Amino acid sequence: MDDVCWGGERHGGSRGRGSENKIPYVAAVSTNEEGHPIAMSMTVVKGFRLTEISKWAQQHLQSGSLVVSDGLACFAAVKDAGCLHDSIVSGGGHQSVTKEEFTWVNTMTGNVKNAITGTYHAIKPLEKLSLVMRKIKGKSAKELNEFLGRKGTFWLKDYYDKELGMNGISG
Repeated sequence: MDDVCWGGERHGGSRGRGSENKIPYVAAVSTNEEGHPIAMSMTVVKGFRLTEISKWAQQHLQSGSLVVSDGLACFAAVKDAGCLHDSIVSGGGHQSVTKEEFTWVNTMTGNVKNAITGTYHAIKPLEKLSLVMRKIKGKSAKELNEFLGRKGTFWLKDYYDKELGMNGISG
């Protein structure tokens, strides 16, 4: 799992994780025995605090799951949901990208960001969220299925899809 902040700097605004213009998300990827992704959850949280991560974990993780995260202290709260926690201090930035344990969460988060960026130019003001998500899901499903060598349905049915499967991560 990893912390993700999306949004941009506004003129004269602050930058970085604590910016008032960024939306904090928890990104989690469940993998199978071979280490391939089978589920992804991206959930908006109020911030990266122990209480928020504890609530998130109790809603989204199965007791007994092994959760691997970077050294962000609040991620230890997954233990409140009965999970095992392996914290790997990555140093952030490029160093975290080189850690094998974070390959899938980084790859899938990057794919979602690219899908949004690639679709954003086609989004009109006040366009229905369901249409926006259909565009994003269509592009990302094709690319992820191709990457994984799979065919067929990739996303669960719902306009706000936040997960791809149910093994270890629930809606």
